[in-house]
Amino acid sequence: MRSAAESAASKVKSGAAAKPAARKGKDEEGSGEKRERHHFEHKKKSMAPAMIGLGGLLLFGGAAYWYFGIKLPADDKVKQELEAAATAKRLAQVAEQAAKDKAEMDAANAKHIGDLAGAAAQKGEDVAIPDAAEATDKTAKEASAPSKKPEASHDSGSDKAIEEIDLLALPVLPKYSKSTDEEWDKYQADAKLLTDPASGAAGNRAGKRIEEAGRAAVPALLNQFRTINPAVEDGFRAGDLIQKMLERICKGMNYGWKYSTEPKDVYYNKKAIQNWFKRWQDIGEDDVAWAKFTKQDVKKAEADTEGGDAPAAKPASGLDDF
Repeated sequence: MRSAAESAASKVKSGAAAKPAARKGKDEEGSGEKRERHHFEHKKKSMAPAMIGLGGLLLFGGAAYWYFGIKLPADDKVKQELEAAATAKRLAQVAEQAAKDKAEMDAANAKHIGDLAGAAAQKGEDVAIPDAAEATDKTAKEASAPSKKPEASHDSGSDKAIEEIDLLALPVLPKYSKSTDEEWDKYQADAKLLTDPASGAAGNRAGKRIEEAGRAAVPALLNQFRTINPAVEDGFRAGDLIQKMLERICKGMNYGWKYSTEPKDVYYNKKAIQNWFKRWQDIGEDDVAWAKFTKQDVKKAEADTEGGDAPAAKPASGLDDF
């Protein structure tokens, strides 16, 4: 009886012990499955950032290639084409303006010569003026004659003839008698600004002030005239600014101007400067003579002249040296 009871108790204990072991085995098996599933899920999540990073890198590389390899070179090419077009346009405008200036100058000279010839004919005076027909005839004769050596060209274009005219030897003119010292200083400063290629808008404003001053600013312009070198482009360009300003002040009267550094043109421009000096020295302080030269009211000038006994005005051509 006792043995049967012990046997039954032993079976109960053995069954109770088996259940926790089985449960433990199942728990361990479930835990292993969870770890495996967690490990698998962890591996799947880690691929997404890598793919995103790779895509971003490719996108950045493509954008950089487009910008630096395609867009910038294209922009540079367009910029160069625009700059070339702008340069060509400026050159065309300069050429057009030069042609226009030359045409206006030729027309003004022709009118001036015609006026002088008409005035001389009415007064029965002999006035030496440039004769276009004579010049044309001379050119035709030279063209039909046998070719000459370069050194036998027109005397006015020779180095000796050019060197004989020393512009710096011309006198430094004093101020106009009716100008104050302060005004005179301003006129001289403006004359320098007018011919300074770097003056820009300040040079344009100086030109307007000189034109408004008129006759009183002429000596300052002439003093600036004597400092230029017509044998270089900058020189004859600066001289052109001065002679155009003098032409405006003198109501169209001028001695012409050449736009090159050819020896004959250098000689011509030097003679023109000489004639401007001579004309001012002859009539600059003579109200009546100045009025005649600049086509102003001579009667008013005579009335304004004290006593009406102004010196007789000289012929207004001033071109007999050409």
